[in-house]
Amino acid sequence: MIDVLIWQSTGHRDSMATALFLAALLRAQGSNVDVVFSRGALVSLAERKLYDSPEIASYSDTINDVVEKMGFSTDTMDYLEQCKTAGVGLYASTNWVSFLAVKDKLPAEIEIIEPLQLAKLIMEAKKVIGAP
Repeated sequence: MIDVLIWQSTGHRDSMATALFLAALLRAQGSNVDVVFSRGALVSLAERKLYDSPEIASYSDTINDVVEKMGFSTDTMDYLEQCKTAGVGLYASTNWVSFLAVKDKLPAEIEIIEPLQLAKLIMEAKKVIGAP
């Protein structure tokens, strides 16, 4: 059973890094965690381009400096790999993958699942964080 399902729909670097960092942290604490990507998150992952959200874009350099000083990576794709290595399930629904035509562009870490499989993940999760 999934303890936490994180639904990541935005492709903003700050949101994506936070979601993946949280997923890895929860997994390290023994929780079963899955992450579902949709909409803008899939575009950003397919293009390997993540931008800060408009609200914090002017703080990007400051954030990067602090993150590096804390010993963390500033490359969101590193967190994706860490999640997969830790056993976090990383998923995308065939619907959004088809809508965006990004199937062949997504990182190998992401498993594409059918809508019924996604519905089952949602129904069985103890907690869902985020929204489609």
